[in-house]
Amino acid sequence: MARLDDDPGFGLGLETGKTKNETRPRPIILAVGDVRQWVSSGRALPADSQIAFAEFHEISAELLQTLTPDIVMSPVLTRGFDCLDLAQALQASGFRGRFRVVAPDMPNPKVIQAEIRALCPTLDVAFIYVGKSEVRRLH
Repeated sequence: MARLDDDPGFGLGLETGKTKNETRPRPIILAVGDVRQWVSSGRALPADSQIAFAEFHEISAELLQTLTPDIVMSPVLTRGFDCLDLAQALQASGFRGRFRVVAPDMPNPKVIQAEIRALCPTLDVAFIYVGKSEVRRLH
C-alpha cells in the first residue's frame, strides 16, 4: 500500500517538471460524478485544461476518444451509479487506462477492487481513500 504523501503524483501519474531538459506533459483527468449537483451546491469546478468533468450517462467511446484521458476518477458510490457501473462502462467504451476510485475508509475495499478487476481486466484500478483523518492512502 502506497501512501499518497510518498508519491508527489498521488499514484495518479500527475508528476510534472523537467527531466533532462524535457517537460513531461500533465495527463488529462476525467472526473465522473454528479456534476450538476456539484455546481448547484455552490462548488466551483476547477478551471484547468487538464481536468474534464462528465456525468455517468455521458461516458461513451466518442467522449473517451475526444478527451483521451490518462486517468478517470470517480467516487465509489453516487446517487446514480457506483464504481463498478463506471468500470464496466469504461471498459465497454474501450478505455484501457487508469481508473481511480475515491472512497471513504471502508471495512473491506479489496472485495470491491477484486470484483472490478475480475469483470474489467483491462483497467488499472486503484482506490484512493479519504477519511476523517488527514492520512490518505492508495490501494
